[in-house]
Amino acid sequence: MSFARTDREELGAPRGPDLPERTFPDGVRIAGRYQVLRFIAKGSQGEVYAVEDLSLHECVALKTIHPERASRPDALYRFKDELRLARRVTHPNVCRVFDLGEHLAVQEPSGKSHAVMFLTMELLEGETLQAYVARSGRLPPEQVLLLAEQMASALDAAHAARIIHRDFKSSNVVLIPSPASPASLRVVVTDFGLAMALAREKDASAPGAGDFIGTPSYMSPEQVRGEALSPASDIYSFGVVLYELATGRLPFDAETPLATASLRLDAPPTPPRSWVPELEPQWDTALLRCLALKPQDRFATAAEVVAALRSAPRSVQPPLASPQARRSLAVFTPRSLRASPETAWLSTALAEVLTAELSASGQVRLLSGEEVARMRRELSLPEEEGFARETLGRIRAHSLVDLVLTGTYLAIGAAGAATLRLDLSLRDAGSGETVAHVTEVGSEQDLLALLSRVGSALRQNLGLEPLTPEQALRVRGAMPSHPEAARLYAEGLAALRDYEAALAVERLQQVVEREPGFALAHSALAAAYQALFLAERAKKAARRAFELSEGLSPEERWLVQARHHEAQADWVSAIEAYRELVRLGPDSVEYGTALASAQMSAGKPREALATIEALRSLPAPLSEDARIDLVNATATSLTADFEASRRHAGLAVEKACHAGQWVLAASALISESFAVRNLGNPVQAVGLAAEAGQLFLKAGDRGGAIRAMLGQAIALIDLMRLRDAEGVTAEARRLLQEYRGSVLEGEALGIAGWVHCHLGDLDAALKFTREAVTLYQGLEMPAELSHHDVQGAVVLRHQGALEEAQRRLEAGCRVAQANGDDYTQAWAQQELGLLFMDRGYRLQARSRLERALTLRQARGFKAFVIETELELSKLALEEGLTDQALALAEQARAFYVEQQNRDREGLAHAQLARVFQAKGEATQARESLARAQALAANSEDVFIQADVLLTRAALALLGSPAEQEEAERQLPGFIERAQQAGLKGLEFRARLSLVALGRNRDADRTRAACSEIELAATRLGYMTLAQQARSLAGR
Repeated sequence: MSFARTDREELGAPRGPDLPERTFPDGVRIAGRYQVLRFIAKGSQGEVYAVEDLSLHECVALKTIHPERASRPDALYRFKDELRLARRVTHPNVCRVFDLGEHLAVQEPSGKSHAVMFLTMELLEGETLQAYVARSGRLPPEQVLLLAEQMASALDAAHAARIIHRDFKSSNVVLIPSPASPASLRVVVTDFGLAMALAREKDASAPGAGDFIGTPSYMSPEQVRGEALSPASDIYSFGVVLYELATGRLPFDAETPLATASLRLDAPPTPPRSWVPELEPQWDTALLRCLALKPQDRFATAAEVVAALRSAPRSVQPPLASPQARRSLAVFTPRSLRASPETAWLSTALAEVLTAELSASGQVRLLSGEEVARMRRELSLPEEEGFARETLGRIRAHSLVDLVLTGTYLAIGAAGAATLRLDLSLRDAGSGETVAHVTEVGSEQDLLALLSRVGSALRQNLGLEPLTPEQALRVRGAMPSHPEAARLYAEGLAALRDYEAALAVERLQQVVEREPGFALAHSALAAAYQALFLAERAKKAARRAFELSEGLSPEERWLVQARHHEAQADWVSAIEAYRELVRLGPDSVEYGTALASAQMSAGKPREALATIEALRSLPAPLSEDARIDLVNATATSLTADFEASRRHAGLAVEKACHAGQWVLAASALISESFAVRNLGNPVQAVGLAAEAGQLFLKAGDRGGAIRAMLGQAIALIDLMRLRDAEGVTAEARRLLQEYRGSVLEGEALGIAGWVHCHLGDLDAALKFTREAVTLYQGLEMPAELSHHDVQGAVVLRHQGALEEAQRRLEAGCRVAQANGDDYTQAWAQQELGLLFMDRGYRLQARSRLERALTLRQARGFKAFVIETELELSKLALEEGLTDQALALAEQARAFYVEQQNRDREGLAHAQLARVFQAKGEATQARESLARAQALAANSEDVFIQADVLLTRAALALLGSPAEQEEAERQLPGFIERAQQAGLKGLEFRARLSLVALGRNRDADRTRAACSEIELAATRLGYMTLAQQARSLAGR
């Protein structure tokens, strides 16, 4: 074993005697494609540069691989293999690896040359964790935990893909400020591109001399000994990093790298609390277990480490293990005995304050006002002071409540100065028995005192402890202090709960103007904006509520914080807030499922599944709540287990329908629709989405109904039923009256644009798409704006505006990459590939299409992977690679057969026909064409129609005169249609086909037509078609 020192303690990075300190100066071009912008760092494995990818016009990081390792005979194979393995790990906390390349560098002044191997990867604009700790010193435990969760998530994702990092350390972790919340940090683990996979265990278990990749202070004992590595090796290194963050020092440190590495073999580390006594005892226990000498004595996963540091396994399972669930209570709005618009607001206000009064001590679980309103609507409960025993049973089944508070009020006198009489009954929902009856009289002007007396009486009857002075003060803060603001707040809440979001916004805006320091009004306003799908406005209102939340009760404060962090997409902080809510209400299914949802949004589906398992351990009937099944369906969908997702969603639908929970049932149907769509049954997906829309309408949720309709439209697009999709989208847009200017309208416009493009109505497609772009600009939503900019560029490409389309697509790539939006980036990359094929730039076309393929493969977008592979088949055919073209087209055909997608199967057969023609296999070509024509006979997609038609014309060139005449008869009609629609590329292709079919009859006319096409194609930049026109003219 030999160690070589490069900087303070880098291991295994010997530097040859003739190599310069820095390989590439600024401005140099690497491998003809990457231009160096600046030098970033030098480490044990090579050098890192910021470069511009001149093919893709994007900034990426380029990391050289140390010459000693790169020069081995098997180096290229090994690193290609490791790159392939690294691409398995697609996670927001893992740096994405793009490509492997090689550059021939010439040394000065000797003139000697040597090959430099390099990797390209995501360029991270941030600070390493090592630098952050050096600058800030040791971190407080809560901050360590927030960072540890993200690091753990990255490591566990890698281990699930059978990859070991082997060099995990604080300098391989980058902290990136969140654009939405600069105080929040995204953690990204780097250097997985040089990891060793478990699949290559044989190689890992027998390293050769100099094969060590690691850093002494962070290496596991087995790595120091040169033994086989496992995920436990990374757990050891993870423990070292956490030790470093919590104490500000490393567990082992000596004068030389060798001594530092060897120290861990001879002595245990100093317990962290010896350095930082204020750490909780579990920090010693957990970190020392990470640093155990034997791999089998360490934690099995990184998530378990974080759970142990929290002393209870909260990151894996929230603390829901209360042996006895609290009694639950629903407070219904009291009914006014005198119909008066002036005092109608009191109904909501009375219920709101009573809910705050009874929930203040946390001894009973109160349904929120939103939940009670939804229950009343879904069960069609009458407006009366009491319910029959049968109705109480339905209430219990619907919302799992034990107690129901109902009643009446009577306001006598002038509004604002009326005398109030309040009569309330508290009943057992199971037995129907009356638990308590309370009557109180007081002044409207002293409403809070009246409700305080009522609350005290009810608390006494329930056997609850009296409120502390601090709790009583917080109850008084449940409503605005200004009388007019209180009325407006109550009316705003009532409107929001009745799905009258626009009215709610109007009322709540007046509240925050009159009483700007009232946090709950800002929180309700955020919810109203969210209901209108006005995301940016919702963010601002949620942020203001968060800033004013200090004086709220602990539960209200954490809920406001959770919703704020959700709105800002700060999922780490949202998870922390929901954990606190779960701690305060361990029997709350609402908080537990919200925690699981936040974990999923943070890219932690395994932690979400653990949270769901904890929810299932709650006492019955809480453990049978349909919301648990629904969130389980979402979690399994994120892990691509669509069969499990379908099963859980179906169970949620069944339970929700049985309980009369129509909104929940509709949401579950949407989830089931998504699952069956991914299982290859779009017909069933359409039906489920349509059923969901009807249930949303039944419940009065128009926004939910519109979203269901848009999901139905997408499923219809999958079926290539474009006219049906057009009709459903048009109906959704008709229902969008109160959602004008919202995200929902943007989604509808985007779908309409896509459908009209494929129907061949490019003017309408561009109109709808531009409207969506304008809307998203106003909403300040860069990701959605980028996606629809790409869609607009696609339409422009079909219209022949190639330069403008290229500019927009390249910009779309950059924005999508910055947003971490692989879906949109892959789409833009593919469209650029097709554009470069039009322009005759085959090398750039292949680069773009292969980048799109890599992104889609990494994200598991199977249908889109096949789409890209079919385009690569067309490119391979242009390049003369007929075997490659055949394999890719056949793969596409098999996939579309499995998916029962007749239109796209026809598209694949058309490509097979062209490949067989190029290979000289006329019989197979004719058979594939016949199959394509039969499958696509009823296609509504203009591009599929054109592809089959032009393939028929191409094959007719080698066919009989009758076949040629038939093809010639069909082409003029299509050319006219393409000209009317502005489909320039298709028009030129069809015109060339028509000229080719008649070229033997009139050479002069052929040359003239070809010259006309060449001139028009060249002017627009269709250089491939221009070259085909020249060839056809014999030039």
